[in-house]
Amino acid sequence: MTDEQMLHLFSRFQALRHETNANIQSRLLRHDNYRLPEEFYGIRSIVFSSMAGDFTRGLIGELNRFVINVHHADCWIRAANEYEKEKQVGLLWEFADPFLELAVGRAYSIRNHFAFAIIHLLNQSNPFKNPNWKDDLPEDRNITFEFLSKSKTGDGWNTFPQFQEKLNALNDPSFVEATRNFRNLIQHRFRLQFHTGLTTYFDRVEDNGRVSYTYKLMPPIKLEVLIPQLYTQHEKSLGAFEAYWKLLSEFCVEWMSLKPKAESLFLPSVSP
Repeated sequence: MTDEQMLHLFSRFQALRHETNANIQSRLLRHDNYRLPEEFYGIRSIVFSSMAGDFTRGLIGELNRFVINVHHADCWIRAANEYEKEKQVGLLWEFADPFLELAVGRAYSIRNHFAFAIIHLLNQSNPFKNPNWKDDLPEDRNITFEFLSKSKTGDGWNTFPQFQEKLNALNDPSFVEATRNFRNLIQHRFRLQFHTGLTTYFDRVEDNGRVSYTYKLMPPIKLEVLIPQLYTQHEKSLGAFEAYWKLLSEFCVEWMSLKPKAESLFLPSVSP
């Protein structure tokens, strides 16, 4: 493409961003809406309050980056679709694919971010529910969504079941199936294609000591299916964040009760 054509492409991308900007702005979380109490009481709360602030800011950043990546991919796809088919493939590969690769794996990673944050915050707060609670968490690299699901760490907290339910909806089996487990394949084998192009591979099967190989073809992931799925996953991540905030608020009530008459200090409940 000539310089003039490339400038036109970028101008179309920017125009499409402006056209859909209001919808994306409404999906972004605002840090000012999710502030912890200005101070906790006593040396005992330093670790908890620092963790809670860091985790909340980190989650907001991850969720906002998620929808921005999807939005950028969406706008590049729309811009590329205005060109003849011979040019579309190259434009999609160069400009849309990098954002799509990040976005498809984001639901999985965000779910683990939530699990990591809540496990550590529960570990700090559970002595309020169980005086015999012991700090015996596994190493950080082993604190995952699967660990949270199998552990009893959230027992006794009123809002934990709702948080677990919302988290289960993120990166759910229907999304994994719709993306044909793209995140796993790109990390452990070879990636599927977006929009066009076949992925070829040999499937090795071992049965009673005998090994056979079957040559298979995997069709591309259609963008008209993928983009709505990604926006839906972001909506689910917002639901998980709201449940996280309610659970964190429940923790904070207990921590603030370390000072007499502090039980009236609640965190505000703000919807994204």
